[in-house]
Amino acid sequence: MNFLNPLALIGLVASAIPVILHLINLRKLKTVEFSTLKFLKELQKTRIRRIKLKQILLLILRTLLIAFAVLAFARPTVETSLPVPGTYAKTSAVIIVDNSFSMDVSDERGNRFSQAKNSATAILNAMREGDEAAVIAMAGGKFNDAAGLTKNLQLLRKDLSNIKVSAVPASLANSVLLAEKLLAASGNLNKEVYIITDAQPNIFSLESARNAKLLGPGISVYYVPLGRKANTAANLNIDSVQVLTRIFQLGKSVEAEVYVRNHSDKDVRGAVLGMVFNGERAAQRTIDVPAGQSKIVAISAVPQQNGINKAYIELEQDAIDHDNRSYFGFVIPDNPSIAIVGSPAVVEFIRMALAINPAKTANMQVFSPGAFSGIDLNNFDILICGGGPYSSSDFTRISNYIRSGGSALIFADESTNPDVFSNGMASIGFGRTSEINFSESNPAQFSSVDRIHPLFEGVFKGETDKRSVVESPKIYKMLPGSAGQPLIETPAGNFLSEVILGEGKALYCAVTPDARWSTLPVTGLFPAMIYRSIYYLTSKQELGTIVKAGGKVRLSLPKKYSAGGNFRINDPENIDFYIQAASLPSGVVLPFDELERTGCYSVFTSAGKPVSVFSINVDPAESYLKLYGKDEIDKALKTILNEDVRVSFVDEPDEILQDIERARTGKIGRAHV
Repeated sequence: MNFLNPLALIGLVASAIPVILHLINLRKLKTVEFSTLKFLKELQKTRIRRIKLKQILLLILRTLLIAFAVLAFARPTVETSLPVPGTYAKTSAVIIVDNSFSMDVSDERGNRFSQAKNSATAILNAMREGDEAAVIAMAGGKFNDAAGLTKNLQLLRKDLSNIKVSAVPASLANSVLLAEKLLAASGNLNKEVYIITDAQPNIFSLESARNAKLLGPGISVYYVPLGRKANTAANLNIDSVQVLTRIFQLGKSVEAEVYVRNHSDKDVRGAVLGMVFNGERAAQRTIDVPAGQSKIVAISAVPQQNGINKAYIELEQDAIDHDNRSYFGFVIPDNPSIAIVGSPAVVEFIRMALAINPAKTANMQVFSPGAFSGIDLNNFDILICGGGPYSSSDFTRISNYIRSGGSALIFADESTNPDVFSNGMASIGFGRTSEINFSESNPAQFSSVDRIHPLFEGVFKGETDKRSVVESPKIYKMLPGSAGQPLIETPAGNFLSEVILGEGKALYCAVTPDARWSTLPVTGLFPAMIYRSIYYLTSKQELGTIVKAGGKVRLSLPKKYSAGGNFRINDPENIDFYIQAASLPSGVVLPFDELERTGCYSVFTSAGKPVSVFSINVDPAESYLKLYGKDEIDKALKTILNEDVRVSFVDEPDEILQDIERARTGKIGRAHV
């Protein structure tokens, strides 16, 4: 007979305790004569023998109880050729392999992910008849836990070979939770969990925390940390990209700030950083990043196509390639369809401002106020209200148009009944209007301009003050509203304000678009305001959503897509797939669950019209190459596992089977418990 844990036999010494206690109780006592003892002489000798026999039996049972408990911990096995007792206890094992992209680093022993697979293969090769196992990917694994453990070694090797490096962050807690479910369904007494990882701090995250700790008594955990030596290889990563541009136009620069971090203990000089649009490099620059520090880098480039633009910032190759790209997307709308309402004399300055670039305003139509009721507003991307008169029903149509995703630029009007105009503007969200007049000798002027609003991005050069005053037209008459976000202010009220109504937005200018109330139409601000208002108001979700790999995306679309149907998605590999939209009272939602492939995803209607774009990026925490040591690992494991779970550390992955055998048998060696 052999013992898998012979050191436990030392506990047999404890079996002597009942014997010692028994002998102490039998010690000879001093006889004291006492007269009434004569009545005890009547006790029968057979009754005394029966009591002594019970005491001896209890002594034997207590001794055997301790001895058997010690033998159980020693795990005896019998070597025999007979078919009844075996020499090996059947084992159920779950092998957890860390496949996050930090494992795709090479050290003195080669690629860490290859090391992990080699260790897992060695464990599988050591399986014996009757053993069962499962292989789990710690990051992004789609393990079918309904399949359970299997004895098919060929299938297990196939599962292991199918595990690839993933952009999704690894979660040890989720993997151990799955292992616990698998082992709970096993009938084997010997249950083991193998954890093969580089011991990055982020794998111990408890974002999906549970109240109860994992794994019960009787399950042995073998922890195989890779890359124990500090990695000094130069590794830069892109922490994040902040796109500063908010109005995207063809031929206009897209500006971004890139946060680059150096995770190594060496300075990096002359690294190349590039900006790529639709697969073509549009700009690049070299950067220096000191050791252990981060740097903000500005970069810009000019896009060359309308519609959806897939973009990314790229670093040159280094220790980890997976974190050298950060994706983002944006939409440059096609030339918008413009409906202008007003008499020819009133809207002439608007026509002149738009005539500066007729190619980009080719879809412009002018309507008289009397024809307003016959306009199908859904055929236009923006409505410019230059002058009335308007009716109450006209304002109701304007309000409904904006709520459903339309846009409007509205100028003050004196031809409409003042109460009708005031109530109509209040229904849109600008509040009630009130007329204010100024003398020609003392006209009103701007008191502040919100320079950082996307409407004025790049319009005013050389100024950094958000609310600083710019050259103002002379204002003789105003009709300011009492609500809305102020963009340009005067001492008498808002000159230009904005509201968001439903899924659309609108701007209101408190003067007429001609020279009757102000000198605005003859200033340089007027054409810039008209032109940029059109692009600002017609841009919908122009900067795409950015999500970490493995996260959920809920893309909200305007109500005009409420007809639903299938939307075509073009993924980063230029492969199309379709998804059914969910129609909600608030609009249309496209749900995407746990997308793992990084890059830009374009969204089109079934008819091929571009709708939106979103991007999937890696978690920058995975780029942190300084790994946990044993004490830190042990402390982190205590937050996940039950206190009575036995954890053994395997120091030499190349000799994993020998170290595990030492841990099983309790022999002194490199495995530490």
